[in-house]
Amino acid sequence: CQTCGTNVELNFVYRSNRHDFQYDRTETSEWSDCGTQDIYRCTLCGEEKAKDWRTVHDFDEGKLASPTCIDYYMEFTCKTCGYTSWEHLKHGDGHSLEIVATYPATCSEYGYTLYACQNADCEQTYKVIDSSQTPHGHQLQLTGHFDSTCTQCPYDVYACTVDACGFGYTVYHEEGFEWKEHEMVLEKHVEPTCEYMGYDLYTCENCTYYNEEFTDDSLGHLIADDAEPIRVVEAGYKQNGYTVYLCERCGEEYHIDFVWGDHSDCDAYHYQSDPSCYYNGYEDCYCYDCEQGFYITIPAYGTHIDEDNDKICDICYEGMYQNDCSHDTCYSIDNGDGVTHETYCDYCDKWLGTNLHYDYDDGYCEECSGHVSDYTECSHSIVYYRYVDEFTHEIICYDCGDIAATNYHTDDDDDMFCDNCYEAL
Repeated sequence: CQTCGTNVELNFVYRSNRHDFQYDRTETSEWSDCGTQDIYRCTLCGEEKAKDWRTVHDFDEGKLASPTCIDYYMEFTCKTCGYTSWEHLKHGDGHSLEIVATYPATCSEYGYTLYACQNADCEQTYKVIDSSQTPHGHQLQLTGHFDSTCTQCPYDVYACTVDACGFGYTVYHEEGFEWKEHEMVLEKHVEPTCEYMGYDLYTCENCTYYNEEFTDDSLGHLIADDAEPIRVVEAGYKQNGYTVYLCERCGEEYHIDFVWGDHSDCDAYHYQSDPSCYYNGYEDCYCYDCEQGFYITIPAYGTHIDEDNDKICDICYEGMYQNDCSHDTCYSIDNGDGVTHETYCDYCDKWLGTNLHYDYDDGYCEECSGHVSDYTECSHSIVYYRYVDEFTHEIICYDCGDIAATNYHTDDDDDMFCDNCYEAL
């Protein structure tokens, strides 16, 4: 208050003014080179808005479009934007139909006559049914009987004997049939080759079922270190590059050192993925026109790389405070005590700690599938974490004071603090 000096809080409500849009200019619209729009500008705040869109094309003199049997059109093209418009001139003279072929009735269809238009650029066809040529039905005959197998009931196959019909069906005899397991026996062992894995061939004694169980990896082609290439194909236009050696084991040609050529004018694809610390990369490419392509696996680095010593991998940006392996995939083994299991890295096979079972009320651990006991002693249901060193911490039971497990630190949020014991890593 300017009179007494008292501070008074007042709530004022301001009402905004309405825009006062006035015509400002006309400009080319954003969606068409031949379109225009009027721009209106507010005299109070300067805000702009567009309205009154118009399109004015500059068409050429036009030409007679390819006539059809149905209609004739004039085709006009805008000289500025290429927009095309058509104007109907007159109706066409109709199709000029001639008989192409006559087809007799079949087992399931009426006979008919096929007509086709003979006018240029017209592909219209008509099929006229001949109601006097009725379908004569299938002439079915038993063509095969198949006895039952371990997993398949006996069945009969019937087929139509009329030429070029192809109709058939199968009758299954499921009554009284009992399913049973295959009785597999080892028939032979196939040794691996340069390109194919070795395997054991098992066959069922009671039926024709067989199964191949792979036992050995493929040997790979054998090329001496001092071997000279047979030929070298340089990469070029519509040609992939590669080097050809002769395998000392199988005597076949072996292509290596592939280089993707210039297939820019072809229907082709070329994908490449860089390798990471523990995952292979690849180069996959193929040209459908030249029928050339290859797939190359680029080996992973096999370890984290940290040249700047910031404890963060320079390749995958994972924390390296534990060890060189990221332990992305793990497996667990039940200890048989009904309480704990051991966890190992599936990649480096390193022990990661002893963990408590996780049971969602089904009696089995979610991690190792081991049986969870009824905890006749202490269940270790309430625990706390105690820091041990830069790699591990202990899980202590509040109730009995025992060390329930010892685990590696985890840092899922990458803040360089353990997610469980909250100590710096």
